[in-house]
Amino acid sequence: MKAGTIGATVSALALAGCATMIEAPLTGPCRVTQDMHQRYAGMKFRERLRRAIQRDANAPVARILRDGVPATMDFRPERIDIHLNDDGRIDGLRCG
Repeated sequence: MKAGTIGATVSALALAGCATMIEAPLTGPCRVTQDMHQRYAGMKFRERLRRAIQRDANAPVARILRDGVPATMDFRPERIDIHLNDDGRIDGLRCG
């Protein structure tokens, strides 16, 4: 009986170690640091970068902006704008 209980406990602990961590939700407001500008400037934008940038900026909403493409001018403090140049590289990060 004891061996069965110990085995079940060991199995449960092993499975608990494999559980994925749940990230805390991003709550805003957005904040962009000089370090973020330096880290991301000139990088080729990939969709997987969006989540990393949002996490670094604490921004639950991200918007991709390209030169010459119209965008709304409303200010949303929880949103990060990721500006791309013609080559698809990150040209700037701004909150709003």
